[in-house]
Amino acid sequence: MRKADITADLVSRLIADQFPQWAGLPIQPVEAGGVDNTTFRLGQAMSVRLPSADAYVEQVDKEQRWLPVLAGSCPCPFPNRLRKGYRVTASPGPGLYTGGSTAIPPPPRGSRTWRSSPPTWPTSSSRCTRSTRQAARVIDFGTCGVGDPACDTTIAWTFLSGEGSRVFRERLPFDEATWARGRGWAIWKAMIVLVEALEDDPDDTAYTKAVIEAILADHVAAG
Repeated sequence: MRKADITADLVSRLIADQFPQWAGLPIQPVEAGGVDNTTFRLGQAMSVRLPSADAYVEQVDKEQRWLPVLAGSCPCPFPNRLRKGYRVTASPGPGLYTGGSTAIPPPPRGSRTWRSSPPTWPTSSSRCTRSTRQAARVIDFGTCGVGDPACDTTIAWTFLSGEGSRVFRERLPFDEATWARGRGWAIWKAMIVLVEALEDDPDDTAYTKAVIEAILADHVAAG
């Protein structure tokens, strides 16, 4: 199945078949619905996330397994998992979540520790904000795992800017080596996005070039 084939009509049919208690609720696609997943709003308080390709299906099981563990270790509310769907006629099954605030405590310096995901590009399926200044939640845990905590620094360049980026960096207790690796992760992802954006997305091209310039400027400033 192609990502373009995952439509509100498909979601409506899956909901009616597997979760009839929610049949009839309005379904609206999220404009920036993600790469690994395609996201839809279900009614006023729920969302539906469907893997956008076979390679991402296993992430649903990982989220189902680890979200309760993470929720029990964090003082902030996590997304509430309502139901897990199943595949029909080669269609990816939906994972349903309600909203909630999440936060990942900063890891110890220099350690291999839990990370939320490999470096990602900012989309509403990965994280949500209440405003341009306040993070509201992280809702994509499909590729979380143990690894380099520098992965989680990449949003300093790819998602935040100005004062928000400055505060984010000041409050994370990472050494300069971690931030240097973070710049490496960020520019690696930015170059991938740029190659794709150059084909048909001038707005994303301009944004990604600005991200790359900011990463390089920080590299020079760090000596």
